[in-house]
Amino acid sequence: MFRLALALGCTVAELLDRVDSHELTEWMAFDSIDPIGHWRTDYGFGLLCALQANMHRQKGKQPLKPQDFMPFQPEDEQAKRDKMEKEFMAFVDTWNRSHGGEKAGGQAGGEVLK
Repeated sequence: MFRLALALGCTVAELLDRVDSHELTEWMAFDSIDPIGHWRTDYGFGLLCALQANMHRQKGKQPLKPQDFMPFQPEDEQAKRDKMEKEFMAFVDTWNRSHGGEKAGGQAGGEVLK
């Protein structure tokens, strides 16, 4: 949610005021396909560096990958899904409280809101 707010040039509070849960869910799905933020830039530069390095590598040496030149490695898919679920549940909780709801007892897979 913070990366989306940053990309849109607003605070998280402003984002929550403008975007409903349906649209936020769509943004999360979009981000899982086409990442929002600096990861994409890092990958692009890593790709250029790998291309340049591989053009000049010695015969028989293993080719380098874009990730070899990236300062931060992409999250593995399960960690990314877990993080997205946690962020989404935090959003739902914030939205629910702002509309007069409250937390109810928890169940497997997340908290139930009433």
